Amino acid sequence: MTRIVEKRKFCKSWKQNYGPLVKRKFDQNKKDNIEWNLVWNGDNGCEVKKGRKQYIVNLQDMICSCRSWQFTGLPCPHACYAIWNIGGDLDDYLDQCYHKNTYMKAYAYALHPINGARDQI
Repeated sequence: MTRIVEKRKFCKSWKQNYGPLVKRKFDQNKKDNIEWNLVWNGDNGCEVKKGRKQYIVNLQDMICSCRSWQFTGLPCPHACYAIWNIGGDLDDYLDQCYHKNTYMKAYAYALHPINGARDQI
């Protein structure tokens, strides 16, 4: 019962629509994106390049060729770079399982206290 109450309090303290661990990941992605270059295809896709590394990002299908985005539901550094370049909101590209609403639904139901075992005489 205590854990459920603590998780609800924790979620209410979030400043974004996602938790602090996701926020930390996005902040790290910003640091990692300093030297990347972006080439748009004119639609929802782009190439993100850095030296000899190159990744294809499709924002509409939420796919990156590094496959991290598909596995985790979190936009990878390449996808974040593309999203930030178009002025998009990361919430729109984050899987629903990380959203505040989903977290609150998971901890919405309270456990009711019950009596302990009776002593046998």
